[in-house]
Amino acid sequence: MTRRRLLAPPAALPSWLLRSADHMADLDTVVEYLSEVARVRQGPLNIPLAFNALAFGFDLTTRRYRSTLIDPESLPCITLGETTPVLPSGALARLSTASEPLSIEVLYREGAHQLVDATGMMPAWLSGAPQGATGPLRSTTSTEAADSSPDQPSPGLVVRERLVADVTVLDPAGLGRARRLDRRWLTEEGHVLVHSAYANAEQADLPESRLYATYLLERQTGLLAAVLHHAGLGPERPEDWVDGELEQTLQAVLDSIEVLLTLSPLRQWRESWLHPKTLEDFATGRGGIHADDVRRRAHGLARDALGRDLKGGLRLPDRPAYLALGPALRHEFAGDDAVRGARYASTINCASLTLIELLEAAGGTVDVGGRRVHVRLDDAFQGGGVWRAQVVGPVDTGPTTAGAEAMQEDFAPVDLPLALGWAEAAVPAVPVQRSPRPGVQPTPAAPRVGEDGNSPTPPTSAPVPDSDTDSDTGDVLGSNTQPIGEPATGGTPLGGSEHAGVLSPAEGDNREPDALPLQEARDEPTDTRSDDTVRSWTFPLTQRAKDAGVIVLSAAVSDTMHDARLVGAPLQVRIDHPGIDAELRQQPVSLAERRLTGLTWPDELFVGMRLVASWNLDGGGYFIVMQGIPLDEPMTVDGIPLDYAFDEEVLLRSWGTPTDLEEPDDSLSPAAVLNLLRRYALRSYARGGVTLFLPWPALVLQARTFARQSDLHEIADLDEQRFTEELERCVDGLRLRSTMHGSVLVEWGIGSWHDGADGRYRQPVTIAVRGGRPHAELCVTLRLWAKPSGRPSPKPTPVTGPGGPLSTRRGHSRILTRGTPSEHKRAELYAWADARGINRDWLDPRMTFVAESEVRRNRRR
Repeated sequence: MTRRRLLAPPAALPSWLLRSADHMADLDTVVEYLSEVARVRQGPLNIPLAFNALAFGFDLTTRRYRSTLIDPESLPCITLGETTPVLPSGALARLSTASEPLSIEVLYREGAHQLVDATGMMPAWLSGAPQGATGPLRSTTSTEAADSSPDQPSPGLVVRERLVADVTVLDPAGLGRARRLDRRWLTEEGHVLVHSAYANAEQADLPESRLYATYLLERQTGLLAAVLHHAGLGPERPEDWVDGELEQTLQAVLDSIEVLLTLSPLRQWRESWLHPKTLEDFATGRGGIHADDVRRRAHGLARDALGRDLKGGLRLPDRPAYLALGPALRHEFAGDDAVRGARYASTINCASLTLIELLEAAGGTVDVGGRRVHVRLDDAFQGGGVWRAQVVGPVDTGPTTAGAEAMQEDFAPVDLPLALGWAEAAVPAVPVQRSPRPGVQPTPAAPRVGEDGNSPTPPTSAPVPDSDTDSDTGDVLGSNTQPIGEPATGGTPLGGSEHAGVLSPAEGDNREPDALPLQEARDEPTDTRSDDTVRSWTFPLTQRAKDAGVIVLSAAVSDTMHDARLVGAPLQVRIDHPGIDAELRQQPVSLAERRLTGLTWPDELFVGMRLVASWNLDGGGYFIVMQGIPLDEPMTVDGIPLDYAFDEEVLLRSWGTPTDLEEPDDSLSPAAVLNLLRRYALRSYARGGVTLFLPWPALVLQARTFARQSDLHEIADLDEQRFTEELERCVDGLRLRSTMHGSVLVEWGIGSWHDGADGRYRQPVTIAVRGGRPHAELCVTLRLWAKPSGRPSPKPTPVTGPGGPLSTRRGHSRILTRGTPSEHKRAELYAWADARGINRDWLDPRMTFVAESEVRRNRRR
């Protein structure tokens, strides 16, 4: 066995790197030395690291730099949570910790975009996207650091990166100190996550050697001048360098080092060189990860590109699949030394080079289930390298398709990143109406603005969810129909069904409730479209969903997303709505059970707004587009004109009492009566939409109780006839006010008997005048009354006011969507109704009682 010759580190940077005519005999020795550095460090060696080894004298025995030129105090410092100018490979720096800073050398870095998840999945547009791009809009956004101040210029571009550092090359005790650091400074793998600042997107695309030269010239000028002076290069004194000469000298030295690495026996992968021994150890699995693991990853990525059948007769079509190799390896081999510390730099480079060799040997394709799938590198920086898989045809194919022939030019070489994900990225449009399949009823497409600038009639939808559990104001009202007596404007601007049983004033008393279509409220969003590529659903924006930052999915959409294995996938939601901030237009979300989480709702989307969401299964299935339903003309609700379709029940539950109704302290006012109706009224769906009503005897009882509690003794002590007259005056005032000013409609009603499955009960039917009907048969009804506004819509006022985040939701009634209440719940309802003077004849057999509880405040003040 031949003993390996011991090579001493150079005393200084060889001067012939600048003047190649001198001392050429040392070339072989330097090439051999650099090869040994790569073998001893067992990792990738690039031009900056090779420069450091020659300039600072990397000792092959101690594996540390011997140079005394390095002053640790002068090294740039990485502070937790702050933005730092980019630190390329080879950069020397200090990591700020709770005690003494830790000196490091950056060995390797890769992109760590927030949209690349822990398993390596990512949206297609991110593959090859310019640094700083926030979405598939071909735009690079300058990001201001969180710690920037008005006195300091903000960085032009901030990018999240993962740094792999050598903690022992400058500090013998660095490894022990690094192991004692918690995750505040280092990741679980012992790496450093930083927000690197670039001057612009062009600088972010520079090769590693150019970035390293910028680092030395701008942040380590004194150290660079000392190194070149020690090598006998440049002027006699380090401070005598002329402008531009230092940069030219450094670039010439780096160019010479690149030639030396090319002449070495090292294997090159892009800007890095690996020792053959390191590759051999990886291929045989000595490092913990085997070459077969990489082959398995390639087959898994190829399978993800194949289409598959989903529930409900849908099929997910063939689509390009993308995988960030670094996160995928760290996730699968978490805890393995191969993905920890400095070893990770070797692992990711060996895995990439191994994958290239496997693909080139197979012609760039992987055979999966009789299909040929082409796999190639698409992005060399993000996540340690993003790989792309695309189906090109069957294994035993004859002539390839025209599309496949057109793509063949892009297939070779497979290690050339073409950024196809970014090039092909496009925000999926809101789907248009397509011809329905046999046996499937056509569903309306999302509204589109006509050539004249006006929106057509918005699509109709299924019944409004009965989301009482979100309420904090007790029993409130909404309707899926136009209010009685209100002519339809542009179809159904309130987002309700056009068959919901809207009555004209002439029909008011002539139709029995059982002749009207019953439209039950449902808790789930409504599916509006389902075909091979698009799922669409509508839903009202509730206060709870807005506070929690979630989008509720329909059952069908949720099942399909789970079947498509999108749990943990980097989904993107684009909100198409005028006036919202650019950073809120497209946001990442996560699939969790029956909802998408992590969304920041813009204030321009008001609570109660009816939204249409469309999920396109093409292009990776990562995009959901969401928008409102424009009305032909704004509708005034509570004095605020709204330009978009809304859900009445959610809207009124959120907004509470109209702001233009003041409540005087010295009388029983219309505002006080309206509050009583909201607080104690029962709920009915007799006319296809929800209506609140309160029997007259119960309203009299609650109004007198209110007067006593408000110290209105002159009113509370009135005899029954005079008190009834005062209360009738308030109801008539509400009727007039709602007719004149909008917001809500208050009307007189009578209890019409209805034969239900569990017996007879009264349902409210509105009447034009009270007349001489007995008080026991009378009731007061409440529903939405929105009118055309004729003016543009202002932004709704955000929720403000004292009281804290929680408030008490009073006990109230609700209608079950299916079945009937248990005997226990029915007894609770009877006790609640008896205490409020409500005759049991008025209780729907499906009515139940919701007990008092604490919920978040959502009433607008």
